Parts: sequence; structure tokens; C-alpha cells
Amino acid sequence: MLAILYSVNLTQTRTVNKKPENAILFLYEGDTELGFYDTLFDMLNLNGVAQIKKKCLKTGYNLNKLVWERIYDYLENKSNKHVKYLTVFVAYDRETKRDDPDYENRLNKQLIIKETGSKRLKGIHEIVATQMLESWFFIDIEGIYKYLKTPASKQKIHRYKAYENFRHEDLNALFMEVDKRNHYQKGDTAKKFIKELDLLKIYRQCEDLKQGIDSIFMTAGLKLPPTTSSKK
Repeated sequence: MLAILYSVNLTQTRTVNKKPENAILFLYEGDTELGFYDTLFDMLNLNGVAQIKKKCLKTGYNLNKLVWERIYDYLENKSNKHVKYLTVFVAYDRETKRDDPDYENRLNKQLIIKETGSKRLKGIHEIVATQMLESWFFIDIEGIYKYLKTPASKQKIHRYKAYENFRHEDLNALFMEVDKRNHYQKGDTAKKFIKELDLLKIYRQCEDLKQGIDSIFMTAGLKLPPTTSSKK
């Protein structure tokens, strides 16, 4: 189920109709994504928006089936019968490089819309992390080094400028540079680390993320968020 939206004015967010006819369902793949988007939504005052609902897909091989099931469950839920139009946003990992010639889009939006067969489903939008969510973390490499307390003499900021070239394995290697016993772990344990990153910087500099979030704002009829950094 889908959720994303931001209002610059908290009062504006709180006054959204408690039972809006136009709803947003935000779907994400796992606990790492939950930690990331929950933190970002908090910064943008999105978590209290009545129009937005979010639901975990859990990692699986058949993304289309998982997305269809969540949409079907939402539309069939009696508590959502007031919703006339549902817009869905799906956040997931590409799992490979952008220019991979063998890559096939993991999400078939037209197939899902056809199989759902409901006029209430207004559309499906993607927020795709290339190669994966952890790749975006490297946009705030300074924040990673700060969290790890890496000495300035050992920091290699420019190495990670092309952030899409790096994956969770590279992030784990940075953790281990500080302490061989230290590891980056996906899932719920990553939340503390994620909260230390400048997520507004990541939002501002990652085009795929910014387009997706901004589209949520516009779908909800809310004012776009400021793009100032959240960290000093």
C-alpha cells in the first residue's frame, strides 16, 4: 500500500481530509527501505498525512505478484471503500547498473493494472534505486565517514562521487576499514545508521528519488518541500 507526501506547512498536512477520496499507497521492499523512508517522511512531515498509506512488500522474486496483492488487498478492504481513486508508488532496487544490457524491468505496471481490473486504480509510479538503496547512501559519503568516525586523513570523498557504482558490499567494506569486527547490516539494524545520514541531501541530489517524492506531493495536492540540507 502506498504512502509518500510532504507538506512544507505542518498545519496544512494535518488538515487533509481524514477520509480523502484520492489516496496514495506507498509500497517498499523491506526493513531497510522502511527505515529510510520513515525517516525521510518524518523530516518532510509526511507520516501524518491521511491520504498516504504505506505497506511492506517483503523481498521476493515476483515483484509484480507482490505489488498486485497489496493493491488488491487495499481496494478490497472495507475501510477503504470511500477511496474513489488510488495512486500507487513502488520503491524497489534495480539490483544492477543502469546500463546493464541484460536488465529487464522488474515491475510491469500495465500488467498489474490489467490484472487488477479496477477503475479506482488511477496509476502506478516507480521509485527505482540504482543499483540499490545503499547506493544512494554514498551521496552523503561525508555523513557515512562521520558516523564511522573515520579520520580525515583516511577519508576518500571523491572516490564515491559516482554513487551508483557502489553497493551494500562497498558500504560494508567502509565499516570494516574502521574495525574488522564492524559490519553494515541490512534491515532493522540499519535504522540507527540511516538516521545519521543527511536524507534531505540525498533527496535533493538523487534525481530518481526527487522525481518520485515530488510526484507524491503533486498527487496529494501539497506544496513541494524545501531542498535545504538537514545536517550542518
